[in-house]
Amino acid sequence: MTEQIAIYGKGGVGKTTLAANLSAALAEMGKRVLLVGCDLKADAGTLIHGSEQIPTLFDYLHRGEVPHIDDIVVHGYRDIACVEVGDSLAEDDCATKSIGRALELLRKLDLVRHLQSDYVVYDIPGELGCSAIASHLNALALQRTFIVTSGDLMSFYAANSFIRSVARQSGVTSTSLIGNALAGSFEESFVGDFASQVHAQVAGLIPRSLVVRHSELYGKTVIELSPDSTQARLYRRLAQQIITDRGHLLDGMPKPLSVTELRKWAQGWGDRLGELEFGIIQDGAGI
Repeated sequence: MTEQIAIYGKGGVGKTTLAANLSAALAEMGKRVLLVGCDLKADAGTLIHGSEQIPTLFDYLHRGEVPHIDDIVVHGYRDIACVEVGDSLAEDDCATKSIGRALELLRKLDLVRHLQSDYVVYDIPGELGCSAIASHLNALALQRTFIVTSGDLMSFYAANSFIRSVARQSGVTSTSLIGNALAGSFEESFVGDFASQVHAQVAGLIPRSLVVRHSELYGKTVIELSPDSTQARLYRRLAQQIITDRGHLLDGMPKPLSVTELRKWAQGWGDRLGELEFGIIQDGAGI
């Protein structure tokens, strides 16, 4: 049975790189993987197949054509299948609706069954309208979503908004957080505390590493270029957890914070950081 997984996160948190390395780790473990890129830049599979540009679904739709599966699927590392939705270029349409149409067409093409995928990984950009994209994800019969967040406040705001939207959808069984590109124990604690506030599990904490930058410069995943690195082992650990958890997903969904609660929580961490960095105590005096 195919398991469909969504990787969601705002721009800049390293979501696409994470999705590619997770796909590579799953494939390395003998799983058949399909990576579907939903970003308008059509770059989700770049580290997998190494091509500068591949035909996207909307390339065909612009010409009024319905593509065959072989037209839009490009295979790369460990035979991972990559599909890119691409840019709708529709001035009177929003990106979320366009992606919804594209995902519907992929279902009609019966892409997953044709490829006999064990896992489908959807790379979902966080700039899309949360409520609308959540309904499209629900239609995919997703079992799990992973929200990628870094150690900055705006990524927590985006994660909180997505949790609010997914909570209204009945199809998603499990939503977990992945802290990515974290700069030390402070940011790890920051992510962990946010997860506890929204009653979410932390699926993994991935540190910032020059190994990732080095691999990207060569257009490859860490799994392929630096397989013996600590970073590769962390990606494999996450992939193994996904495989192990399959079939007995934990019940319960995260609960979003209100805007007031989120701001209060953030200010509490601001107090801690101020005391740590600037010697400011609670009454505002400096030491």
